[in-house]
Amino acid sequence: MNFECVIVFFVILLAMPLSVVAQQSSEVQWKEYNGVSIPIPPSEHPRLYVREQHIPELEKRFSDPVLKKVWRDLEEMSQDERSEDDGEEKDWRYYVQQRGASVQAEMDALLYLVHKDTSVGRGAITTALDLMRDGSWPEIQDIARASGRLMVTGAIVYDWCYDLLEEEEKAAFVEQFIRLAKTLECGYPPVKQGAINGHSAEWMISRDLLSAAIAIYDEYPEMYHLTAERFFAKHVPVRNWFYPGQAYHQGSGYDKVRLSSDLYPLWIFDRMGAGNIFHPDQQFIPYSFFYRRRGDGQFLLSGDVNPSRGRRARLGLLAMLCGAYYQDEYTNYEFLQRPSIDSRDKFFEFLWRDTELGQREPSDLPLSRYFGFPFGWAIARTGWDENSVVAEMKINVYNFINHQHHDAGAFQIYYKGPLAIDSGAYTGSSGGYNSQHNKNYFKRTIAHNSLLVYDPDEVFETNGYGGADKTPFGDNDGGQRLNGDQWGAPQDLEHLLAGDYKTGDILAHGAGPDDMVPDYTYLKGDITEAYSDKVSAVRRSFCFLNLKEETVPGALIVFDKVVSSNAEFKKCWLLHSIEAPEIKDNQVTITRTQNGDTGKLVNATLLPKMDDVEITPVGGEGKEFWVFGKNYENDPTNRPDVANERGAWRVEVSPKNPATENYFLNVMQVMNNTNENVLEVEMIENDWVVGACIKDRIVAFSKTSDVLDQSYTLSVEGEGMFKIMLTDMHEGAWQIQKEGEVFKADVSVEVEDRVLYFEGSAGEYTFLR
Repeated sequence: MNFECVIVFFVILLAMPLSVVAQQSSEVQWKEYNGVSIPIPPSEHPRLYVREQHIPELEKRFSDPVLKKVWRDLEEMSQDERSEDDGEEKDWRYYVQQRGASVQAEMDALLYLVHKDTSVGRGAITTALDLMRDGSWPEIQDIARASGRLMVTGAIVYDWCYDLLEEEEKAAFVEQFIRLAKTLECGYPPVKQGAINGHSAEWMISRDLLSAAIAIYDEYPEMYHLTAERFFAKHVPVRNWFYPGQAYHQGSGYDKVRLSSDLYPLWIFDRMGAGNIFHPDQQFIPYSFFYRRRGDGQFLLSGDVNPSRGRRARLGLLAMLCGAYYQDEYTNYEFLQRPSIDSRDKFFEFLWRDTELGQREPSDLPLSRYFGFPFGWAIARTGWDENSVVAEMKINVYNFINHQHHDAGAFQIYYKGPLAIDSGAYTGSSGGYNSQHNKNYFKRTIAHNSLLVYDPDEVFETNGYGGADKTPFGDNDGGQRLNGDQWGAPQDLEHLLAGDYKTGDILAHGAGPDDMVPDYTYLKGDITEAYSDKVSAVRRSFCFLNLKEETVPGALIVFDKVVSSNAEFKKCWLLHSIEAPEIKDNQVTITRTQNGDTGKLVNATLLPKMDDVEITPVGGEGKEFWVFGKNYENDPTNRPDVANERGAWRVEVSPKNPATENYFLNVMQVMNNTNENVLEVEMIENDWVVGACIKDRIVAFSKTSDVLDQSYTLSVEGEGMFKIMLTDMHEGAWQIQKEGEVFKADVSVEVEDRVLYFEGSAGEYTFLR
């Protein structure tokens, strides 16, 4: 049995207890079809979205003051009969929005379910069946989202008005469900596309097909067997594999879409009686957004997303569905900050929103959070208000492709404006999926605060990448390899584990010493696998310091080891910004002066040393998205203040002299743009460690980036007390001596973080295992 098979087998074993728990708590039978255990819909109706026991609670919802407003919104939507022939060009978004007869049919079905008015129920049946028979759409991109949403309307009416249906009407509904299912991108039978990414990983299987299949199960079980078998064989295992990392992999734009899609089957199967089919850590995925929240109300940008300004970025449907199901008051708080639900989901707000659920601000959460395997990310904050520093650090144990970028080892920093940024944008004159800007710059390592190793002969194959405008090759950005078969996305968990989608390993992580307001947040990873064989080692260590003062509230230290296969391959440490950087000696200053931002970042490069370093600005007009000789321009088509955040500059830090092995050590501190009192940064170096001293903090890394398992010394100079952080320490008990005397007799180092942290004054310290 090879290593990949062992991993797959181990993951299946880990997932088994979850499915067993779900089945043990289930009110319905589970049966095996083609080797896949699936819950069987109960024989009675209603069984889709609600059961008989939910009807009394549904009736009460009509008198709920908040939900009365939602019902009025639905009534207004049902009166919207706008004409399609208004001369304006339309995309799928127009057709998927709920209005007119489809809204009325769903409302009437609900009214019949509660009040049993036969005339209302018959009206719903007639309307829904007419809509399904007449349903046709132009051949435009993503239009299956509209046909899928119509299947939901039909499923609601079929299930909730079931006792009014004539046999010929049942047959007609089934015929139309099959017809509409064949318009979906997953096809019918649903065998196309993958279960991790892409449109088939969104609503069309997880909501649209499942809803129709559950509704017509008695008359046409094939649709449910085919859909549920795929869903439980392919969709559920991979999610239960990555949910414990408490994050999603598609970026701050598409995370919301994909997690919202996952939350529909959570509710569907639970209301059907099957219990929670997912790993319970699904509850905490919205927390990744809490921690990414910037002081201006937006989120740190990640993946294929567009910059945004103005109103607070909302979580909407995601927060409503997740908060209500898991009774999570933090998530409900996020929803209530901007409780807006799109028309296509408004009906479900009336069904499932919990208006009695309390809310809790995230301000009582720890200021640091780690998002574990298979992500390996950490986000550190200095607070929860508009003046807080937010620092994101990424390793990326796996890269799932699609809307995820090749940003292993990347970081971002926000303080009174975006300072160290992700560069590029998803819209514009050359935006969009697989556009020249998207595949040659925006998605690639060169657009992120990571590391480049430029092999002029490296080839980046892109034929496996989806979307229009395919090309066999992408440009050589000097960055990380394009995973998969010519950049093809993984289809399911087995494919993900057997393929080459693994890009790194977490070597250490931790925050402390206080869990709520930590002095430091530490993350170290090996990202060698993210690159081709042009490297034999790439390791990055992050240490964010909460300096707990207003003048310079935080600092980020980044230490790198890069070993290339050829000394001539140019290595670049990248730092992206919106406005032009100022460079003086080994210091780079990035200042925000636009859009009301008032932050500043100052970076000191300690390695390479001054006699072996080149610090080069790249950017400005005609070079905003520069890739070694070509600018992948993407002129903005939106507001100037939003377009501004796409960035236009970067700094490349490179060694002057060719070498296979190089080290980078950079210390970034943030402050107000009027502050000229930059903290002094001193380099620490001896035979064993290298690091930096800033203010009263000392951070030291193993000089070779390997674990330190032998005794060594460190001299500390200066006035007052220092908080001293030693990383890369071998786990176990250590003794600290100062000037030959025992200073701390027994200090424990945990394997998880490999950090030894203590306070001490100037002197020579010896560390003994």
